[in-house]
Amino acid sequence: GYPGEGVSYNAVVPFSCAAAGFSSGCQAITDASGKPLGLDIGSPLHLPLGTADPTFRNNGNPGVGGGLDGIPDIMNVQTTSPTATSPQQFNGRMDYQATSRDLFVFSTYVVPVSRTSYNGPARAANLWHNDRTNEAATALWTHTISPSWLNEARVGVTRWLWDEIGSNPQAPFGLPQANVDNIGSANLQYLGAPGPSILNQTTYNIRDTVSSVIGAHSFKFGADIYKEQDNDNSAPSGRPTYSFRNLWNLANDAPYQEVGNFNPLTGEPSRATKYIRSSIYGFFFQDDWRIRPNLTLNLGLRWEYFTPVHEKYGNISNPILGSLPNPLTGLRLKVGGDLYTASKNNWGPQIGFAWRPNPGSQRWVLRGGAGIGYNRMQEAITLNGRSNTPLIAGLTLTGANILYQVPGDPKAYNGYPVNPAAILQFEPGTGLPANGTTVDLTGFPTNLPTPVTYRYSLESQYDLGGNWVSKLGYQGSLS
Repeated sequence: GYPGEGVSYNAVVPFSCAAAGFSSGCQAITDASGKPLGLDIGSPLHLPLGTADPTFRNNGNPGVGGGLDGIPDIMNVQTTSPTATSPQQFNGRMDYQATSRDLFVFSTYVVPVSRTSYNGPARAANLWHNDRTNEAATALWTHTISPSWLNEARVGVTRWLWDEIGSNPQAPFGLPQANVDNIGSANLQYLGAPGPSILNQTTYNIRDTVSSVIGAHSFKFGADIYKEQDNDNSAPSGRPTYSFRNLWNLANDAPYQEVGNFNPLTGEPSRATKYIRSSIYGFFFQDDWRIRPNLTLNLGLRWEYFTPVHEKYGNISNPILGSLPNPLTGLRLKVGGDLYTASKNNWGPQIGFAWRPNPGSQRWVLRGGAGIGYNRMQEAITLNGRSNTPLIAGLTLTGANILYQVPGDPKAYNGYPVNPAAILQFEPGTGLPANGTTVDLTGFPTNLPTPVTYRYSLESQYDLGGNWVSKLGYQGSLS
């Protein structure tokens, strides 16, 4: 009965019971002219609220509730889902030549993008807004130390954010995320507004590069430092999701499963908000050495350290296995601190060359090189443990442990009631439930290796004359 829950559609598409995957308990309904109206698959139960449909057998025979009544319950429809996107970009730059040796530059860009579409079924209650912003600012100071020495200092910040709770005050977040299992082959869509998601990621960068030319050598060296802040939310898990076997169990308030993140101390649904922090420290040296007029050698070395992920307030945990031969017997949860230990042995040598085999000719050049590069582990992987106990409990509740209640305001994201069944007792010193409650855990190696890539290339270029150039090359990598 909530306004906008009805699907907006252009036409009902003919769909038989057999095509919908029903082996029984279904009849096609048409109007007097034979126009399809949908499928009758039963009627509401005449049983106390919370009572499951006793006629349910399986997806192909999902039960008919109070029996077939000639009223179409499900339809196969053709819908239209218009989408409106409004991207913009604003750029700014200022240069200031303070002295003959000092140049200051400031640049910025802001990219706001607004998108409106249906999130899920094409119905008014699912009209959805995503207002995201990508912004960056950079300050640069170039200082000429001497005719052969130059220093470039750079400070930058980038930010990427959106908040789909704030941009969708009209969304019925207070209606439950209620999923009905596939009925036959029909994938019935959920109630309530799906999602939402919240993202707020800020990265700071400080880089300083010194360059010089001395004789046959052109070299650079410096430091490159990144600081990243990810205010991470598992926002959809802050609203419990309820699953039902068929439509009549949904109408009778009889879910068979409740899934969500909970505060195990209070039983309150939780977004599992984390203030994730990580850093990258890099130091490098590069020398372009012109050994001969026809041969240049490129030499470089970069060392990088990708710090382990940690949470600002210590709200992160990682399972630590016990001793062999029974590692699960001594399992415990390490709470706070670094999620893992990261390698500091990340040395990346680089070597390359450019050579003209015939010193007296510019027509033929050979180029090649090889190097080792490192990168950090994706946080999309390392944050999969955001719902580990004892800080958060990702629970699947069944039977009498299900609490099927919602906020008083259908638009309220917060306000789902405390479920006492989600309150857990923990074993001292382990962080594991003491009452045998099943919880989901995601673990990471205590010593996490740094992803590494080996790169190599070789290229031949020959001037054939007459505006023709021949190139033959090979590039490869091994990760």
